[in-house]
Amino acid sequence: MLITGGQAGVLGRGRVAAYTQPGNEFVEPFGAFTAAHFGLVAQRHLARFPAAREGAAVIAATIRNTGSDNPDAIMYGRGPFTAEDVLNAEPVVDPFTLLDLCLASEGGAAIVVTTLDRARDLRHRPVVLLGAGME
Repeated sequence: MLITGGQAGVLGRGRVAAYTQPGNEFVEPFGAFTAAHFGLVAQRHLARFPAAREGAAVIAATIRNTGSDNPDAIMYGRGPFTAEDVLNAEPVVDPFTLLDLCLASEGGAAIVVTTLDRARDLRHRPVVLLGAGME
């Protein structure tokens, strides 16, 4: 099975996705932007797993470095970044810095899903999905 996703045309006048605007139905009642919502969740996670902060910084740096090599990407020519760059960037909302936060952009992604029996026959160790959700 192939699962795909993508978005195009969601950026508004301020080049920010509409679902992150203060007037959004999921943001306005609570008086917080998306980054603040995720900041609260991340604080709780880090209270239980403090070492996860460095791992998240490695992921953020890797994503930005991929974009810094792509002439069509927002981050083209702005890297390379290290995990330390992410951790030491300008703070936005605890625990996130400017380089942690997701850049609203357009694009697509896909994942191939198969049975565990079939996956065991493949070259790489399988990843088992325990659940999924979608809005």
